[in-house]
Amino acid sequence: LKNIWLLLFWVCTGFMSVAQSNISIIHSTNGYGSSFRWVYDITQDDYGFMWFANHTGLRRYDGQQYLTYQHDNSKPNSLSTNTIFKVASGANHTIWAFGSDSVFNKLDLKTGTIEHISRFIHDQKELPSFEFELKQFATLSSGEFILLLNHNNTDNQQVKSTIWRYDAEKNGFVHETDIGQSIHYFTESKDGKIWLWG
Repeated sequence: LKNIWLLLFWVCTGFMSVAQSNISIIHSTNGYGSSFRWVYDITQDDYGFMWFANHTGLRRYDGQQYLTYQHDNSKPNSLSTNTIFKVASGANHTIWAFGSDSVFNKLDLKTGTIEHISRFIHDQKELPSFEFELKQFATLSSGEFILLLNHNNTDNQQVKSTIWRYDAEKNGFVHETDIGQSIHYFTESKDGKIWLWG
């Protein structure tokens, strides 16, 4: 019995070491600069480039070097802020970046132009001011870009969670549905269903 357990232990650890050997880690520090210390979010675009959201802008890595996108007061089509918290790949070769100024930056990878989007539309009316906490955003398999936001309910001041969809014609986010209180995450399953949890 002792030999069987030893054999079982040897086989299991052997499988574990084989499985672990398939993972390789590469440290990439070439050209990112000394200020690139904190990374808040990472995504990959349609071309295979990696994008990093951090406190000094948005950085694209092509496997060799980094290209940095930053705010520039003299360029209206630059990032709206340098502190970028979230980044996601969008449909039609776009990258979405959300920063400390609560503005959504939509970067067209084909032209390099950046649009600043901060319009919110509810019941066909644009909201004059809207304070929210972005919990998550993502592009669905349908190509739609959606937001999960938490904000105060004007009726009772409780935190309410809502889903918003980007509308290119209106160049803003349209309210889709209320989904309860304090929802923090969503994911899409292969059958197209949206799963939510708090």
